[in-house]
Amino acid sequence: MTDQATSQANPAPKAALPVFYRQPELLSSERHARKSLAPSADHRFAKDTNAVPLNGVELELAQRHYPIVFSDEATPFPMAILGLRTSENLFLDPSGRWTEGIYVPAYVRRYPFVFMTAPDQKQFALCIDAASGLVVDGDSNPFFRDGQPTELTKNALGFCTSFQAEYEKTRAFTAALAEHKLLESRSANIELGNGQKLVFGPFRAIDAAKLAALPNAVIAEWLRSGWLGWIYAHLMSAPNWAALASRLKAPA
Repeated sequence: MTDQATSQANPAPKAALPVFYRQPELLSSERHARKSLAPSADHRFAKDTNAVPLNGVELELAQRHYPIVFSDEATPFPMAILGLRTSENLFLDPSGRWTEGIYVPAYVRRYPFVFMTAPDQKQFALCIDAASGLVVDGDSNPFFRDGQPTELTKNALGFCTSFQAEYEKTRAFTAALAEHKLLESRSANIELGNGQKLVFGPFRAIDAAKLAALPNAVIAEWLRSGWLGWIYAHLMSAPNWAALASRLKAPA
């Protein structure tokens, strides 16, 4: 933040590891035979994150609750904005649970599991964040039983497989937006109730005028693919900046 009257925040910077993950390792019956997933809805692992990725299929649900933007990087990706300041998530209650009634992004629900590229670079392997507080000793909710994956692990594999497939579809979507030069650099100017102002950005957003100027054939193709719905979900999420600001407890 620059001063008491005006401050600036950005989407969480891209790290070498995926957001949340500190020690991802291959999930195996040898290494994790006596490990379990904590039976908890604790989301405190996300408390210091002010933005998380969204797959395209989630946009229509997420637009009800979050401002949706595109990351300001070489290959933009849809992001749900969770907070207006760096390392701030405004959707957790004091117990670490996601606010009731608010859509929880799949990226959050996937944790502590994750797909990572296998050594042959040709396929993905199911991994787990060994440093997560959700990975505990014991057999209360084990990953493996008698050397075989439990339903928990099978379900995690299915979820990550679906997540990865939707991720690839979303990459194709953002590549098409970039190809047609629809994404513009933007910032959000937000006024708080005490007169303080916040500037959030930079991020990218779809330019509505450029969207309207697209050839009819492209619009028809995007309508059939479902992409047009994703675009309007992004555009319709703009009023959520004010809702997000109402969650912020501004300093005096």
